Parts: sequence; C-alpha cells; structure tokens
Amino acid sequence: MGISVRLASRDDEEEQLIEILDRNLPGRPNRKIQKLRHANPLGPGWSWIARPQGSETAIAAASVLPRWFWVDGRKVLGGQVIEFAVEAPYRSLGPAVLLQRATFEPVNSGEVAFGYDCPPHERGMATFLRLGMQPTAEVLRYALLLRSDEFLDNRLGSGAWKQPLVAAANLALRLNRPRRSVHGLEICAHEKAFDEEFSHLDLCTSSSGSVRAGRAAEDLNWRYLDDPWSANGCFKTWFGRYRVVVARQAGELVAFAILSVQEETAWLADLFGRSLADFGGALLEAVVDVCRAEKIQRLDALCSMDSDLRLLLERAGFRRRERAYRVVPYENASRNPKLLDSDLQWTFTNFEVTC
Repeated sequence: MGISVRLASRDDEEEQLIEILDRNLPGRPNRKIQKLRHANPLGPGWSWIARPQGSETAIAAASVLPRWFWVDGRKVLGGQVIEFAVEAPYRSLGPAVLLQRATFEPVNSGEVAFGYDCPPHERGMATFLRLGMQPTAEVLRYALLLRSDEFLDNRLGSGAWKQPLVAAANLALRLNRPRRSVHGLEICAHEKAFDEEFSHLDLCTSSSGSVRAGRAAEDLNWRYLDDPWSANGCFKTWFGRYRVVVARQAGELVAFAILSVQEETAWLADLFGRSLADFGGALLEAVVDVCRAEKIQRLDALCSMDSDLRLLLERAGFRRRERAYRVVPYENASRNPKLLDSDLQWTFTNFEVTC
C-alpha cells in the first residue's frame, strides 16, 4: 500500500497532528508547543501528515518552523524541522524518506533560504543517508558537576556517615573554579521583557564566516516568555523556569545568558554576545553562582565544535560528554542563489537546535 504525504490543514488536522506527537514524542507539552508555533512572529510554519493511500488515518507527521538566521553577515529566513514522528508499524525508511522530502518544500518554493534538521540519533540520520546527505556539524553536550550529593549517593548509598565526605567534595568543587574579573563589567539579573538593546546586540555581533540564529528582542520574547515549559516553574520575578543574566560595560549590553532550571539540574539555554572571549567567562561564572544558590547538582550546555562557547565551557571546567545532535542543512542551489558555503562555521548552541 502506498503512502501519501500532504500539507496539513491547521484548522482541520491539528488535532491529528497533536495525537501523533503525543504517541510518538511523549513527555513534551505538544498541545502547548503548537500554540507557541502559532505565536511565532514569523508565522506558524508548515506541517505535513502522511497517510496510507485510501485511508484517512494519519501515520506520520513533521513540521518546519521559520526562524531568522545570520549567514556570513546576511540576515536570511531559515526553516528548522522541529517535529518528526512516524507510528511504530510504519517506521521503515520508505515513509520516513517521503516525509523528510516534504520538509524540503519551503526551501524548494523559495519561502525560506535554507532548511535544517538536528537528528539526535542514528535512526534520525537514516533518512538523510538514504537521500545522500551528510551532517555539516555536530553539537555536543558539556556538563559541569556542581554538587557531589547525587554522584556519591549512586556509588556509596545513603547514610549519615557519608555527609562529611559529601561536604568535603562540594567544597572542593567550589574551590576548583577559576575566577575572572573584567574591569568595568557589570553583571546583573534581567527581570523584564527583552527590548531593543537585545536587537541592537544581535545586529552588531559579527556573523562573518558563520551561521547562527538571530536573537532580536522579538525572537527572544517569543522563545522564552511564551515557552510552554515555563508554566511548570515557580519563579515569580524571572521568566518562569528561566533565569536571565546580562553583562554591561559602560551601561551598554555586551552579552547575556539564559538559564533553564529543571529541579536539580539546569541547562544553559543560551549565552550570546560580542567579544565573548573578554566577557563570556565572567558571565558564565555568574550563571554558575545562580546554580549554586539554587542547589543545582549539574549544569549542562550544548554547543558545536565551531562555537565560541566551547572554549568558554572548557576553561570553566565543563567536561565534554556525548554527541547530542548532528546538523543536516538543505538548500536548493538550482532554484535559489547558493548560500551555504562549505567553509562556513556552524556556531550552534542549544538556542539553534531546540525549540
């Protein structure tokens, strides 16, 4: 039986899309994520549903979201694959390849300049390999252990006798951190919506020779203030589950960091700015201080090998862990002017690969 793939109707087929996502991508607030898509200042993007021919039952779905990108100094519209789900009985390469090809349509039609996907595992890469496509970059997870409680519990078990050992280990973790100070740099919490100074920082931060997502105020407000996960948080003065820390020099915004707190662990959702070699280390230390105040056990971060963030993480004592994602871009050079040169550096972090 053949499989047909077509563009989904937002009004008539969104419930089917959500049902497929709930079955195949459990643990996500899929209904809230769809609402977030519709609030995107660039529009909700595109979704496709696959069905066996002659059937009204959807067996697979994928979505692409439009996002602003900077590519070698040019601001262009890109498309990110944010969802890809196939029902278990149909998880052969045939239906998956058909669905993957559908996600190329906004590029082929010229609605976006390029598209990309970030498969997290070998199964997700299989469709691209079948299509003769290779990843351009790898995104790695880095981790910084802040407290030894869970680590020692897993190895030594619980018991009061262990507390002096835990205290000594936690003290060693605090002391074994380089401290950096930058003359005239002010670091403080940001407790309001992102405004025009963030758009200015995005505009004046160089993207020469690289590919990165845009971070104008409207992008950040949509991404973080409307994040469906934030409703689960309990922080009233900051962005739900998020903490935002900014760095200013002579009153001018030069960098910012966004921290996502998840019970005893936290993610560095973003760290961005100009001259990160000068300002990034002190800003990262401030983020770690926030984590320690919240008694966070471990701080994780994602970045590509080309990202400036990688060196900051390594200097701050983060350890490289597993490969988390591979970045597979797509452009149609026969329909549009070629944009993605092979020498470009894909400076991706958590901000570019998750949504």
